[in-house]
Amino acid sequence: MSHGPARVRRTGLSQQWQVIWRGVGEGAESLAVAVELLNKSLNLPSCVEDLAIDEEKYRNEIEFMSKSALEDICTSGNIREVNLEDFKKLFENKL
Repeated sequence: MSHGPARVRRTGLSQQWQVIWRGVGEGAESLAVAVELLNKSLNLPSCVEDLAIDEEKYRNEIEFMSKSALEDICTSGNIREVNLEDFKKLFENKL
């Protein structure tokens, strides 16, 4: 599945993407906007609330999600050191 310029033209976002591509040098803000546009074009939810997850079930999984995130190999590449409590706070703030 193509996510490049041809797909963008088919989804009607060509002009928006052209603006993003021209402004990539502006850094993180341009990237954030590009990801948001891509998510919208793919009908992906933009936040946890959009997933319609039962809040009680979510809260019951915070410990497991936090431990899993801490053990994930990608966590070691994070520029900021994080611990279990950091992940718990992150997941709790998404409610």
